[in-house]
Amino acid sequence: MPAEKTASRKKGQYLIIWITGMIGHYIAEIVEEDPPVLKVEEEGLFARLKAGDFGVVEDESLEIQDKEKARGLVLRYASKKTKLASGLRSLGVKDGKLHEILDIQWE
Repeated sequence: MPAEKTASRKKGQYLIIWITGMIGHYIAEIVEEDPPVLKVEEEGLFARLKAGDFGVVEDESLEIQDKEKARGLVLRYASKKTKLASGLRSLGVKDGKLHEILDIQWE
């Protein structure tokens, strides 16, 4: 049986995560590889998440890292009860707060 594929953990990549103690899923960016540090916001409580602060949703992380599949993932979340949120400037968030992500526009 082939090994299950995992999403890239390289600096600058996006992952879909859940944050310990929070409801919902978030788009996070990897800011440090080893040990892993992620950010969901540019500043504040979710700007430096470390191991134990989050869990990775592996199958959806693979999708968000694939430019052809990312938009479909985001659109699916728009119709779910649990929303996909982030506060990353690279995703168009300019006020530093968490927002529901409704579209992905790759540069």
